[in-house]
Amino acid sequence: MLIAGCTAAFANIREHFVGTHQILGLIVFILALLQPLNAIFRPKHQADEKTSTSRRMWEFMHKNLGRLVILMAWANVFLGVRLLQDWHSTSPTLTKALIGAQATIIILLTFVAAWRYKTSEVQAEHIPDDDDTGVVEHFPEETYA
Repeated sequence: MLIAGCTAAFANIREHFVGTHQILGLIVFILALLQPLNAIFRPKHQADEKTSTSRRMWEFMHKNLGRLVILMAWANVFLGVRLLQDWHSTSPTLTKALIGAQATIIILLTFVAAWRYKTSEVQAEHIPDDDDTGVVEHFPEETYA
C-alpha cells in the first residue's frame, strides 16, 4: 500500500518534495521501508539468559521508531487532506468530513491496538510454565494472532 500510494503521487504530481506533506511523506516512506530491515541488526535473544542490554536497546528503538512512523504517517494524511482543498478546490465541508473520518479511524485503531495489547498481556500472565521452574519459555501461537 505504501509503494502504491507513492507511485500514484509521483504519477499525478508535477513538483516533488516542495511542501511539508511531500517531505514528511518521503521521510515516512524511507523509515517504513527500513523498519523491517532492522531485523538484520537485532541482537540474538538467548532463552536461558536475561535479555541483554543491547537487545533491550534494540527493542526500544525498533518499537518506538515504528510508533513514530505511524504518528508521522497519520499527520501526513491530515496534511494531504488539506492539500485536496488547496489543489482541487474541494469544499470545506468535504475536507472537514474527510478529516473527521480520518480522526475517527485513528481513534478506533488506537483503541483496538490497546485492547489487543492488553489482552495479550493478560494471556501471557496466565500461561503455565513448562517445567515448574516459573519460567515460561514460549507463548502459544494464538497470543500473537
